Amino acid sequence: MQGVLALTVCGNTLPVACRHVGGTNIYVRKTDGPEIDVKWRRCAGGAEGSAVRLQNADPTPYVRIDTNFRASTVFCLSAKSYGSNTTDTWNGTVKWNVS
Repeated sequence: MQGVLALTVCGNTLPVACRHVGGTNIYVRKTDGPEIDVKWRRCAGGAEGSAVRLQNADPTPYVRIDTNFRASTVFCLSAKSYGSNTTDTWNGTVKWNVS
């Protein structure tokens, strides 16, 4: 099951959300919902980071999903849910431009 973070959707590339980063690191935390994997992706396809697992405990601490992004980088986030129900939903918070 796939999920979408509550960010501006980037074109027709569901299930990803798109943001511009001002530099350095990206962090994410899940505030409620089932266990999920989250990773960054290049919005146009190609490069992507490794998945980071956010456990079922709510809320999770902030987890760094990658580092050393250049200023003005455009990135997307993709999420995979490990919930048992097809109607499971989850919410989270993303921080970027964090050193």
